[in-house]
Amino acid sequence: VDKYLAEVSELEKTESIYRFWETGFSTKGLRSKLLENVVPVLNSFAQKYCHSLTDGNIEVVFSTKTELKSGKQKEAFQISVVQKTGAQDYRGASSGEKARVDLILSLVLGDLAMLRSRKKILFRFFDEIFDPIDNSGIDAIMRLLEQNKDKYNSVFVVTHKADFQNRFEKTLTVVRENGQTRIEMNQ
Repeated sequence: VDKYLAEVSELEKTESIYRFWETGFSTKGLRSKLLENVVPVLNSFAQKYCHSLTDGNIEVVFSTKTELKSGKQKEAFQISVVQKTGAQDYRGASSGEKARVDLILSLVLGDLAMLRSRKKILFRFFDEIFDPIDNSGIDAIMRLLEQNKDKYNSVFVVTHKADFQNRFEKTLTVVRENGQTRIEMNQ
């Protein structure tokens, strides 16, 4: 019996160590502490982009806690999207509104990457993100890109919208005909 009690005692010590590390690397531990420090930065970036791209109609908020139905708070990283008019969240938004939110998130995460790396990221790449956005939204995007042109040397936009060609200094058009693909340079 003494032998097994000693074994149980050792196993309980080992379990205690494992529990410590399990909590340390869970959403309540290190990840939460790291995110708590970066969330204010993300929210600052998001606020700036929301104002530029939606005139403040859409708000994107990053948080590390969520409130349960019981009123208690739980550690959980989440991104909330709130609209002053229209749908109350991302799921109910139109495809154009979702595209604006997606663009905001892309810009926020790009800025965070640049901040964390302490290096200038020389380009932004957007693949068909603008396609569902209406003309007023595209105008807001173009103003934002113009305002931030000192941040990056090049902006690459992949789109099926032909009217985009007039909005950029240089364009490449990919044409597929008769099983052949060619690239046309437009200036």
